Amino acid sequence: MTQKLDPYLLQMTETDPSSDDALRVLIGLKAEPDAQDIAQLEQAGLTIGSIIGNILTASVCVKDLRAVADCPQVERIEGGTPLMPEGPEMPFG
Repeated sequence: MTQKLDPYLLQMTETDPSSDDALRVLIGLKAEPDAQDIAQLEQAGLTIGSIIGNILTASVCVKDLRAVADCPQVERIEGGTPLMPEGPEMPFG
């Protein structure tokens, strides 16, 4: 199910497949999740942050990415990207 992973995440699973490093991700599902879907995703290693329709924000360890991608309700997993830079510099005054 590697076609569900964005290229960056796929590279991470190939470079260090046993890594415990946690990543922030966005997950697109085939439909809004029910309790059974959520339980299956959590069992695969996902920690869900928020659910908006069929989109999840979550964190997952690199070692669990493929197991999450193998869940039948998952259509796509994208790496999360911060909208604002981290640190003391702010782009707006």
